[in-house]
Amino acid sequence: MIGAALFVVLGSFLVLSGLHRASVTVFGRMNLPLACHAVFFLLVIGGAAVVFGRLNENPLQFSAVLLYLSLCIVHAELTSLLSRGYSLRILYDLRANDEGLTLEAAKAGYGGGVGVRGLLKKRIRTLRGLGFLAFDDKTVGPLTVLGSMAGRLGLGMRAILRLDNVG
Repeated sequence: MIGAALFVVLGSFLVLSGLHRASVTVFGRMNLPLACHAVFFLLVIGGAAVVFGRLNENPLQFSAVLLYLSLCIVHAELTSLLSRGYSLRILYDLRANDEGLTLEAAKAGYGGGVGVRGLLKKRIRTLRGLGFLAFDDKTVGPLTVLGSMAGRLGLGMRAILRLDNVG
């Protein structure tokens, strides 16, 4: 019983990981981050439905769905950390250069070679594309209703987790 449940959960998760990776590759080339998020969301919901349906009459049905959803969260967090982690990028750059880097060379490595300023601009454009704020290449803001809600949610989560310094 446990073996069958784990097989279904891990199989569904591996399918999710592979399809999500493929969607990131395809939609990333087209510069459509919202499409990547939509595909991931649909894969999470679809996978949970598959796990629930395949384990019909199994007493571990709900536990298996929760395990699957937990794996999805871990996948999303690891993907985010590995693709956007500043500290990890610094370690990667230093590992590739045994002699070390100048501060300017380290700054230039961010955002596909456009530096910290370019990285910030890229992130602001992504937030604009997701509908969180207005941006006209000179002025950032104001927040949209969606952006305001996301900001409140983020501040609330930081307060709950007692995260004073973020970033």
